[in-house]
Amino acid sequence: MLKILLKKQMAEVFRSYFYDAKKNKARSKAAVAAYIVLFVVIMLGVLGGMFTLLALSMSAPMAAAGMDWLYFALMGLLAILLGSFGSVFNCTWPRITICFCPCPFRLMRSWARGCSAFTCWG
Repeated sequence: MLKILLKKQMAEVFRSYFYDAKKNKARSKAAVAAYIVLFVVIMLGVLGGMFTLLALSMSAPMAAAGMDWLYFALMGLLAILLGSFGSVFNCTWPRITICFCPCPFRLMRSWARGCSAFTCWG
């Protein structure tokens, strides 16, 4: 069951890589490969590189100062904060465009979708 759920979720997340909604057609194999390579470059190259450089630049000075506990606490806190922010942002992203729309009909429709009163300013 978990395997089916994960397969469905991954297909939903990466649907835009395989299907062009504007043209109502499937993307070519070259375009799909290019999107996947771009995703890997951004995730591993940019984000991974940025946090690796941050961790490497902080680890040696903090260990030399005897504050290696603070290093692990900061890295753990950063991981928790970014993970929780990313999951909340990922879950609410489709609703943001509807929730912030000033039209009253869309505001009522966004409440029906589950937006809270704090995000629907309308």
